[in-house]
Amino acid sequence: MPDGKGNALLAWIEDHDVRALKVGPDGNPCAGWDPNGEILMNGTELFLSGEDTWPEACVMVHDGFGGAVVVWLDWVRGHGATYPYGNSYWAQRVDANGNILWQKNGRLVYDTELNLSDLHQSSCPDSLGGAFVLFKAPEGDPWQVMHLSSDGTPNVFTLGGYPADTSENDIRIEGDRSGGIFSQFHDADGVVYGKSNTSDIKRFTSQGTPYTGWESPVIIDHRLDYVLAYMPGECVVTWKNGAFNAWESIGFTRICDPPNFSTYILLENPNSQAADVDLTFMLPGGMTKEHQVTVPAEGRETVFLNELLPAVDVSTMVSVEATLPVIAERSMYFDYMGSYEGGHDCPGMTSPSDTWYFAEGYTAGSFDTYLLLQNPQTQPANVTVTYMLPGAQTITGAYQVAPHARYTVKVDDIPGLESTELSMKVDADRPITAERAMYFDYYGRIGGHGQAGVPAPSATWHLAEGYTAQSFDTYILVQNPGDTQATVSYSYLKEGGEPVRRQESVAPHSRFTVKVDDVPGMEAASFSTTLTSNVPVIAERAMYFDYEGKLGGHDSVGATAPSATWHLAEGYTAEGFDTFVLLENPGETPATVKATYMKPSGAPIEKTYTLEAQSRFTVKVDDIPGLEATEVSTRLEATGGSEIVAERAVYFSYKGLWAGGHDAIGVTAPSASWYFAEGYTGY
Repeated sequence: MPDGKGNALLAWIEDHDVRALKVGPDGNPCAGWDPNGEILMNGTELFLSGEDTWPEACVMVHDGFGGAVVVWLDWVRGHGATYPYGNSYWAQRVDANGNILWQKNGRLVYDTELNLSDLHQSSCPDSLGGAFVLFKAPEGDPWQVMHLSSDGTPNVFTLGGYPADTSENDIRIEGDRSGGIFSQFHDADGVVYGKSNTSDIKRFTSQGTPYTGWESPVIIDHRLDYVLAYMPGECVVTWKNGAFNAWESIGFTRICDPPNFSTYILLENPNSQAADVDLTFMLPGGMTKEHQVTVPAEGRETVFLNELLPAVDVSTMVSVEATLPVIAERSMYFDYMGSYEGGHDCPGMTSPSDTWYFAEGYTAGSFDTYLLLQNPQTQPANVTVTYMLPGAQTITGAYQVAPHARYTVKVDDIPGLESTELSMKVDADRPITAERAMYFDYYGRIGGHGQAGVPAPSATWHLAEGYTAQSFDTYILVQNPGDTQATVSYSYLKEGGEPVRRQESVAPHSRFTVKVDDVPGMEAASFSTTLTSNVPVIAERAMYFDYEGKLGGHDSVGATAPSATWHLAEGYTAEGFDTFVLLENPGETPATVKATYMKPSGAPIEKTYTLEAQSRFTVKVDDIPGLEATEVSTRLEATGGSEIVAERAVYFSYKGLWAGGHDAIGVTAPSASWYFAEGYTGY
């Protein structure tokens, strides 16, 4: 094996001796090394002293400093009897000049009365002068790793409960270049993951504990050929595409330590039959990947993109059989740039459009704004973006998005937009989809929020959520894309109390912001908002908060009209998540609402609520019996009185790592197609 410095290292067993040699590029032994091999264990000497040996199957690992660690199996040494009384592993380290570093004739590192197997050849260095050795243990979990530190101290740990009959070709380890290892297991028959030819990647410290963020393995739907650590904590894995002996291409992906972004697609099936759902993931450069799931009748299904597509930008198209439409949302949890922790969520778009509008955008202070463009067409899309600033100033940008691809614009980097409020209008020469993502530090409340564009302005908007009490700040953002000044009426509908009404003017081609906390009578209120305008506009609401120590922010576009039916695909009440359903009744009469909460099991729970006229109503889903710790989708039906508007807010601590909150407006009907421009599974 190479020593990392242009030389070759060899180890072998000869006449009950274990020997090692380093050979230079010229084929001759390196200086300081015995041409016959340095004796790591002298079997003859041990035999003459009364100690039996029977060495077998040595493995060699370079130590990163020009030397090596050699580990071997001995069938009889140390047991005072002959084979097959017991087995043991022994180890020795030799430095770059051929000097023995550990005790003479090797160090005992693993001993048992049971039979041991040969050591695995994928054993690897730890980058610190020691080594990791993979072996099949005679008891406990079959596949275990022994870490030998630079002084030979052993520590044994398990890779997990893999089948005992796992082939040596289906399991391996690779140093992670920072003192730990990556492990790779191939589930050939689907015994572990329920699907054949699935592989996993895990990462362990030298103590055998998963690194932070690696508590669950990365799952890849291929039989992997290689796992290569190319940077500390990061690896590349490769696989072959096509039939055996007719390989069409080589596939690969990068896995980071750990992914700073986690992306999920959430599917609600409101039908009385199971729905088969096809997902197409669009990657930069026009590559795509397909995935299929089945959502139970009146049930919910979650797709974790990090397991399918580690470390990539990704847009998603969701398509289902036309007779069984579903509802789809996408949620993301992140540590953006190592500084802004949080999450955001957005319902999908049901069709592409050649025009999209965004009322919100901010690049000043510690805010970063991104525009995400997805082209699901077979031809390139030429896109013009008009950035609208306060005071009717505009700046334009032109972009081209490849077919079946995703394109990202960092708005902060555009000259003239480095520090401003803004709205955006997106025009394309063929239908595309568009989203906006923002990451921020708002007075110490760090996080991010995202929102899909709206295809057209409207004279009416409804925002079911709003809160100004405690440590919550709420903003209403209005974009006027037209040529005429807009006169906008704001009706704040409280949860208990009389509505508060205000009026504002918004200049043409501009953006206008109202901080609701500063509106008299709204200083500490739970409320919904209805906006009406003399000309069509776009309205969003952004909120920044400290919810029980969970800092962050969320944003949602409004609904253009109330409806008798609303669907919310996302919802979670376990593991530090709190979910709220937020209802607005903008009508003049009370509304009776039936809520159907759909779980992965497909056994829905129903509740009925009454909403007073022109009011807001809040449901904490965690408090409903049977929904205390579950994934959940929600269908809301106004069965009497006024039609309503629905949103859902979630506040969370994601896997104990990232705290925050996200919010989304409901959708009024399922669809056979859904599109998401945003998605990321890497740094």
